[in-house]
Amino acid sequence: MSGEAGRPSRRTFRFHGMLPGHRTGPGAGASARLCQPHRPHPHGHSCVHVFLGGDCDLGTLRRMSTVPPPLDAADPCLVDCYDDVPLWSAPFGLALLEFVRLRRGLNALDIGCGTGFPLVEMAMRLGPSSRLAGIDPWRPALARARRKLGVWGTGPVALAEGVAEALPFPDASFDLVFSNNGFNNVADPVRALAECARVSRPGGQLVFTFNLPESMRELYAPLLAILRARGDIGAPSRVAVHVAARRQPVESWRRMLDDAGFRIDEVSLRSFTLRFADAAALFAHGFMRLAFASSWHELVAVDEREAVFAELRSHLDAARHPRGGIMLTIPFACVDATRV
Repeated sequence: MSGEAGRPSRRTFRFHGMLPGHRTGPGAGASARLCQPHRPHPHGHSCVHVFLGGDCDLGTLRRMSTVPPPLDAADPCLVDCYDDVPLWSAPFGLALLEFVRLRRGLNALDIGCGTGFPLVEMAMRLGPSSRLAGIDPWRPALARARRKLGVWGTGPVALAEGVAEALPFPDASFDLVFSNNGFNNVADPVRALAECARVSRPGGQLVFTFNLPESMRELYAPLLAILRARGDIGAPSRVAVHVAARRQPVESWRRMLDDAGFRIDEVSLRSFTLRFADAAALFAHGFMRLAFASSWHELVAVDEREAVFAELRSHLDAARHPRGGIMLTIPFACVDATRV
């Protein structure tokens, strides 16, 4: 939310540790909060559901597996399993780490730090002479990040619960701001970049990655074709809005960065491929269910979903590569910019 003159309105954020250049206390506009210690899952250490009693044959298990249960990002059990997911985040993060200018004594901020990748890695690479902070609205993930920071014994790192459009840090606080596919998930990227410019020192570095509108074209193209064949004349505009909401092209980011007060030094275009044995594996994959499935379903009328996605699964299976299965291409960009 914005206040007068485009500045962020007064808000309360929860902080996990001390922030660079920030004080907590009366009048500070923030409340200090310690992370809660890890609590084991109430059913034990495993997230696997075990069926006890009665007969459960292979056919029953197969029928059950065709409708994977929804996933709740607030479930502590899911958060503790989330470290299995960054195969999605890793290609973006490895590119980001290549562009960061590492040196001693940096103040650095990770926007959208989640469970701590690449924040924890950056803290270890920069060492104890640097001070880092991470911000994310996902409270359980911040608790997980704090536990990992404690396990690895990193240098000074503070975690804040909040959003990129209203960063709870003083002006000119950071030499480095980075975000690993985090800006794709902000509600207002223009405001988020303006906030990055505000908290960056002159000459400070901004490095971020984002996947491009062509992501997963192997899935979107047949889905759109199926909807058109069924007479859904609004499908093209819905799909276009859906893609634009999360995946802006490079040229859009160029304009936004220039307006925010950043000079682009380099844009690196890259891609990677996600492979699945078949459509059942793709749609049952944990991260697909967590990050994408709901938005895919929203593109289709409720009474049409079962039939449309059955047809889509058949199409994807028919197009499988003999050795590679179903392949989804993820093109992305890494931007290296400087605060002017």
